[in-house]
Amino acid sequence: MLAKINNITNKEILDIYGILSTSEIISVRKLFILRGAMASGKSTFIRNNDFENFTLNSDKIRLMYNSPEMTINYNEMIPQFNNNKVWDLLFQILEDRMRKGELTFIDAMHIYAEDLSIYKNLSENKDISKYSIIEYDADDIV
Repeated sequence: MLAKINNITNKEILDIYGILSTSEIISVRKLFILRGAMASGKSTFIRNNDFENFTLNSDKIRLMYNSPEMTINYNEMIPQFNNNKVWDLLFQILEDRMRKGELTFIDAMHIYAEDLSIYKNLSENKDISKYSIIEYDADDIV
């Protein structure tokens, strides 16, 4: 499902999905997938709505493996050469969270449609209770 939303707040997300309070948020069995280009507002949305503790972020995992690199223009760049390790770890953590029924946001670019298929496969795994997967384009949330 691709939701079209603008300037949505933490409370509105809780209201939309019938979560009465943040104490109920942990066991709602929902996976929010944020997708969009670099610097499109995915992480800002997470930060502005206090969802960091519920979020798996591929760039943060990359920075656990390597320090940022400096470009020729003296800008920091997140190294991309450990992608297999990054995604293996992210999906391992996600699978553990889904087994426990925890609410999770995924903050990553997800450029290609096939990037999303693994989430659907995880939600259909017989060992994991059915999850609602909600997909947001960054253009719709900022």
